[in-house]
Amino acid sequence: MSEWSCGFGAHNLTSRAAKRLWRDYEQRSVENGTTPSFRVGIAASFTVNTLVQFFGANLIAEGFAPEFLVGPYNQLFQVCLDPAAAFGGSCDIVVILWRLEDLMLEEVDPGAEGDEGAITRAGEKVAWLVESIRHLRTVFSKTIIVGVPPFPTGVSTGPLAVDNAQGLGAFHRTMVSKFIDALAAIDGVSLVDLDAVQRAVGVTASYDSRQWYLYRVPFSDVFLHETGNILGRIVVASRKAAKKCVVLDCDNTLWGGIIGEDGIEGIEIGEEFPGSAFRDFQKLLLSWRRKGVLLAIASKK
Repeated sequence: MSEWSCGFGAHNLTSRAAKRLWRDYEQRSVENGTTPSFRVGIAASFTVNTLVQFFGANLIAEGFAPEFLVGPYNQLFQVCLDPAAAFGGSCDIVVILWRLEDLMLEEVDPGAEGDEGAITRAGEKVAWLVESIRHLRTVFSKTIIVGVPPFPTGVSTGPLAVDNAQGLGAFHRTMVSKFIDALAAIDGVSLVDLDAVQRAVGVTASYDSRQWYLYRVPFSDVFLHETGNILGRIVVASRKAAKKCVVLDCDNTLWGGIIGEDGIEGIEIGEEFPGSAFRDFQKLLLSWRRKGVLLAIASKK
């Protein structure tokens, strides 16, 4: 697992290479007195030391010199109240990460069993966290990144339980929906979707019970590697100009075949394979254009 490679991270660093890059960077920083490009404060309901290595390596690979300040363990509300005091210094970026089972452990199991009182109490805790982030926004004007909580792990049930759709799955969806909907009213908050990371990696592959009980790190290197890569992408996108243009050939790219030889009726595009693959590729390009990416043609006459 330590050599697992993510297709989205800067330079496709493996987790082992990322850790090595971070260790070398830390050593050089101490020896040379490196001035950081920016300071990142991370507050989480779990231990994030390993995540810092993957997050940091991604930023280093993009040419930045980050410094990380880690807030006290599972003290999200205190961090939101006074980030400078919690981190022991000023930050340029604040990251808030949490899990349902850390914030509302007493409510997860009964809530999954349909206990309305537990569901109400859990919703109130979500609201308290949102209000804390709202306060953070008023006292901290720079970049805020907040995590969407993944599916609960290490509890009495799991995603393969026969009643998951109406049980823990429903509880998780309800709380995540409440959280995202409420956060939408706060300007300038970016989301990192830990739920999506967990689904991409797999619930079983994401959770590390041994690490959790020993060090309060509930996640595997695979999960933390992917999360660090995505956090890095969010930060880089806010500090570097994005690539804004896609230059394409036409024949055998936007459609199958060569239009000059096969004619308009002979090219492959439509509902059936292989034309369906070209059709879907065109849809992807159009979605990028709606997001501001320019499309250009470079094709022989």
